[in-house]
Amino acid sequence: MKTSISSLAVASAFVAIVGATPALAQKSKDTLRFPVQDMEAGIDSYLFPGTFHYGWAPSVYDDLLGFKPAKGEFVGQLAKSWTQPDNMTYDYELRTDVKWHDGQPFTADDVVYTISYLIDPKVKLRYKAYWAWIKSVEKLGPYKVRIVSKTPVPDGMMWMAGSTHIFPKHVHEPLANKAEFGAHPVGTGPFRITQFNKNAGIVAERYAGYVPTAAKAAAGVGKVVAEPIRDTGTIVAAMLTGKADVASNLEPDQIKGLVATGRFEASLSPPALGFPSKGAENVKALGDIRVREAIIKAIDRNVILQAWYGDHAKDLKPEEALCSKEQRGCGYTKMTPAYDPAGAKKLLAEAGY
Repeated sequence: MKTSISSLAVASAFVAIVGATPALAQKSKDTLRFPVQDMEAGIDSYLFPGTFHYGWAPSVYDDLLGFKPAKGEFVGQLAKSWTQPDNMTYDYELRTDVKWHDGQPFTADDVVYTISYLIDPKVKLRYKAYWAWIKSVEKLGPYKVRIVSKTPVPDGMMWMAGSTHIFPKHVHEPLANKAEFGAHPVGTGPFRITQFNKNAGIVAERYAGYVPTAAKAAAGVGKVVAEPIRDTGTIVAAMLTGKADVASNLEPDQIKGLVATGRFEASLSPPALGFPSKGAENVKALGDIRVREAIIKAIDRNVILQAWYGDHAKDLKPEEALCSKEQRGCGYTKMTPAYDPAGAKKLLAEAGY
C-alpha cells in the first residue's frame, strides 16, 4: 500500500483523496491523519482565503453547483436544476433533502443571505471583486432563488461552482463578529468539524446526513485528524514512522526521499507565474503591458520546473495560460508568452527601459 504526498496542498482534491483512497487511512480506526502546517483562524472561504481554505472548505461547505472538468459540464450540488431565462438571469431550483451539520434544514433563505452578504457594500472582503458582477439575489420560493447580473458575464455559473460556498443564515447572521463563524463552522458538506483549535488541531468527522451528488462523493473515512506540525522535517518523520497518512507542501528533496522508499506516491503541480494584485499600481513600469510581457518572456519556466522538481519534472509542463482548458467562461486561448530573452529585451527597449 502506498501513501500520498503532494508538493502543493492536498487542497482542492481533499475530498477526492479522502473519498477515493480510504486505503490511506488507519483501517482499524477509520481515520486519516493529515498534518496541517499553517492553520488560519477559521475555515471561512471569504474571510480567510488561501491554501488552508482550499484544503478544508470544500469538505465542510457546498456550492450551488459542481463542475466536471473532464466533460466541461456543470452538475448539481445544492441546486438540483438551473436555467438562464436571459443572459443576465440565473434561476436555481434547490434540493429539499439537505440539512446543515446542526440538523437545521437548508433553504433558499441561506442562499439569498450568503450572496447578499457577499455583495453588501458594507462587508469588506479581500476578494469581494469576485462577486461584483451580481446585481441582486431574490427568493422565488422556499427552494428557488434568482441571481441577476449587472451585465452579461461569461462565467456567472462558474462562480457558483466552487467559489461560492453557502453559509447557514441562522448561524452566520446573528454573529456580531463574523470571524467567529470559521472557528465553529457549520456546513452541509461530507465532513463536519468537531474540533478546531490552533494548538490541538482539527478533527473532522463523517457527516451521516450528507447525501452524495455527482459533484461530490460521501466521505470515504470516518474521521480526519489534522495535528498542527509546522516543520516539514517532522512531517516527513511522521510519514516514515506511520504516524501520518498524507502530507503536503514538502520540499523537493523530501519528496524524492519519500518516493525512493517505494511506500509513497507524489502528486505534483506546476508553479504558476503572476503579478501582484495589490501594490502593482504603484510601480510605473508594471503599468505598461510590454514590460509585463517582457518579464514573462525572460523567465524559462521549464528550468524552474527542473530546478524545483528534479527528476519528477519530466511529467510536468508549465501552465499554458491563465485559465485552464476545462474552465468555462475564461479565455484559455490567450496563451502565456514563450521563453524569448531577445523578444523580452526588444519589448523593454520599446517601453523605454
